[in-house]
This record gives sequence, C-alpha cells and structure tokens, in this order.
Amino acid sequence: MAETLNPNPAVAGPVQAGSPAAAFSATQLTVMCVDDEPNILSSLKRALRTGGWHMLTAESGAEALELMGQSQVDLVISDMRMPGMDGARLLEHVREKYPLTARILLTGYADIADTVSAINRGQIYRYIHKPWDEAELRATVGQALEHVGLQREKSRLEALTTKQNEELKMLNSSLEKRVEERTNELAQANIKVKRNYFNSVKLFSNLIERRGGPLSGHGRRMADLAKKLGTEMQCSADDVQDIVVGALLHDIGMVGLPDAIVTRPLPSLSGNEMEQYRRHPELGEQALMSLDDMQKVSAMIRSHHER
Repeated sequence: MAETLNPNPAVAGPVQAGSPAAAFSATQLTVMCVDDEPNILSSLKRALRTGGWHMLTAESGAEALELMGQSQVDLVISDMRMPGMDGARLLEHVREKYPLTARILLTGYADIADTVSAINRGQIYRYIHKPWDEAELRATVGQALEHVGLQREKSRLEALTTKQNEELKMLNSSLEKRVEERTNELAQANIKVKRNYFNSVKLFSNLIERRGGPLSGHGRRMADLAKKLGTEMQCSADDVQDIVVGALLHDIGMVGLPDAIVTRPLPSLSGNEMEQYRRHPELGEQALMSLDDMQKVSAMIRSHHER
C-alpha cells in the first residue's frame, strides 16, 4: 500500500541550505514501513505524518522486496519478528540489492541477541525499541534520510569525477597526438629548410664556377681543405659546416667583377683594377649578410684575405 502525506517543513533533523542533503531533500523521499501487524503500520504512518515523506507499507518481507523492485525506496523500517522472512533477513536482502537505501530495525527488548546479529548482517543504520518515542522516531528517520542524501551525492560526485578523469585522459591523448603530429611537421619543415639552404649554396658555388679561369674548382678545393682543418681542430659539427660553406663561397664577391680582372694574373692588374679586386671580400659579405643562415659565413668571407 502507498500513501502520500502532506508535506510539512518541520522535518526532523536540521539541514543547512545549499548542502547536498538539502538538495536531496528538495525531492520527495520514500519511506517504507514493513510489519505483519496492520495496527503497527498505522501507528508508524501516524508518527511520521509530519515528515512530508512519501509512505509505502508492506505486511511481509516478500511484499516489501516486490515494491522496491517497482519504485525507488530511500528508507526501510522493518519489524524484527515477522512470519516467513524476518526483519533481519529482509534488511540483509535490501543491503545486498539496494546498498544506498537506509535501513532501520524495530525490535522488542527481548530481541537483543537477534538485533546484534541483524546489525552485523544487514548493516542497519539504527535500531529502535518498541514501543518507540515518536519524536525520537521522526528524528532518526530524518537523520537516516539525510545520510542517504549524502551517500548518493558522494556516489554522484565520484561518478562525475571518474567521467571527467576519462575525458581528461582522452583530451591528453588527443593533445599528445597533436603535439606529435606538429613535431613531425616541424621536423619535415626543418629538413626542407636545410635542403633549400644547401641548394642555395650549390647555386652560388655554380655561379662562381661559371666565371671560369682560376675560379674553376678553386672553391671546392678550398672547401675540402677547410673541412679537414676544422675536423683536425676538433671544431663542432655546426662550425665545420659553416667553415666548409665559407670556403666554398669565399670568392662570391668576384662574380660581379669584370672578366678582365677575374681571368688575368694579379701582377698584370692596374692600380684601379687591383683596388676593385681587393674589394671582392667586402662585396661577398654584402651579397650574403642579408640571409639569416649566412651571418657566420658572410663574416668569414669578409675576412678571408686578412692574412
């Protein structure tokens, strides 16, 4: 049987506004009373009338479990002594199937030994002696329902935390994949930049070679010698690379000189022509200094006639 009692704000047990229990108590809670004696069920409903809870009653353990399979029950109050399934066995079943449902046992003073066993087996929230004090009964029910609210809020928050952790793991996995993809893209871009750099060096070297005369093969021979010297001096790999490129392009400033200066022996040059010839290190620096990757190389080209 089910009965909805008129709500009354004077619920036993103070609940602070904004607390999880307060949020839980905002919905109507269901209390089930189980006893094989109809007059006891009537007394329980009358005692709990002011609580504002939705009341269900059952006259046996089997009927109580059947009702719990049809709708959510937040608290079960069961008499200890009932034919068939007693209260201890009923509350043990409730604990196994509905662990978040609070359990209260009604006992007589002669049932102490059985009550202790029921507490251990059914893990009941509290037991109340018959005849009960109505104020104590209402307070106990209010506290039990508040405990249910806190337990369900705890379960909700744990489930929410688990879900958020899974979402965070997926997000981290996605970010790691994106970082890996971006790292690969940057690595490929770096390889492309290096390839373009060496292609530019080859292009400049070919321009010098095309002038012919003493410049043919001169840059390559100088680069080979410079690489051996840099390695012998235990320079770093980056420094050896710059030295090789500097040696390969050291005469790039002569690309802009007239053939009459480039192809003739130095002793045969006039004063004006010699002056132009001596400026080719400076012209080479000027040709390359605007390129970021050529800063060290352009300085080497500028200085290659210092000694």
